[in-house]
Amino acid sequence: MIRKNLFIVLFILFPALLFGQKTDSIRYPKLKVTEILVSNYEHAFEAGTNQFSVKNSRVDAVGNFTENISYRGQLTLKDNGNFNVLDLSATFMPVQGLSLTFGQTAIPLFNPYVAGPSSMMFATRPYIGDYFLSTRDVGLHANYQFMAGKIPVSVEAGIFNGNTINKSEWRKDKNMSYGARLQLGAMQGARATVKFYDYPTSGELHYFFYGADVRYEGDNWKIETEVINRDNKKDERDDLLSYYVQGAYGFPLKKSWIFKNVLPAVRWDALKKGHEGSGMDVNRLTVGVGFGLTQKYFSSLVRINYERCFVDREIDILSDEKDSDKLIVGLILVL
Repeated sequence: MIRKNLFIVLFILFPALLFGQKTDSIRYPKLKVTEILVSNYEHAFEAGTNQFSVKNSRVDAVGNFTENISYRGQLTLKDNGNFNVLDLSATFMPVQGLSLTFGQTAIPLFNPYVAGPSSMMFATRPYIGDYFLSTRDVGLHANYQFMAGKIPVSVEAGIFNGNTINKSEWRKDKNMSYGARLQLGAMQGARATVKFYDYPTSGELHYFFYGADVRYEGDNWKIETEVINRDNKKDERDDLLSYYVQGAYGFPLKKSWIFKNVLPAVRWDALKKGHEGSGMDVNRLTVGVGFGLTQKYFSSLVRINYERCFVDREIDILSDEKDSDKLIVGLILVL
């Protein structure tokens, strides 16, 4: 198993270490490697259980073969101690603003600050990041970026196998998955998106996702909200609805020799399955504080989170430890 994991890591890094050519005084390939270490301690109060984990730690390699061709390979450490491939793709940029990505890549539905550990405000994802769909699939993804006056605009669309991550199978035309997203604004400042994703998994399941999100990020603070609905076209009892609102504000620490800033954060998220009742089935309050290890906000830090769940109706997708009241103490290092 160790040999297998080592082979995967070397396979992703190998192209950047082997080839090189000069183009307009720029040497290719250019390579950037980011390592993310996530280590958590969790205590579930109601179950009286504890765990230490290093799951969701990642190695991400991004580079350029030429001026118009780039590649990406990203691995994540899973609960069983094995590395799984998250991203393995090549991107071609035929004209300015247009990129075409082939391979296993992110579908145009989820935001990086929901699913990516280096961008998340908290040690755990909101319900949207946990219970809806895998964040990646194998296929073709197109992204066209341009300026509408002073507003950055991004239009994304993609077609995928519909088998989710690390799995390729022959599918009939009608069973291919496809989706699109329109984004106004950038990650810094104001940003808003609308998106949909059609996911016909089999003859018994056919999911359709749609949602929207709005966020604003300043130098040392940000606030985000998002709502996503999952319709099961075969059985409305399996429909899902979820939303979250979260925010954080950073304060510099001038005299601390270990911590450079402190980041209080709060999140409210909710989940509903089916259509019974008028309210949400589960609501959750998460409060936390992060202690930054660098001058950069929302990066490497030690964080302490407390989660309080309010269950109005028991639903079968919840787990005793994962969705109970919890204390989480974690460390994230972005290298």
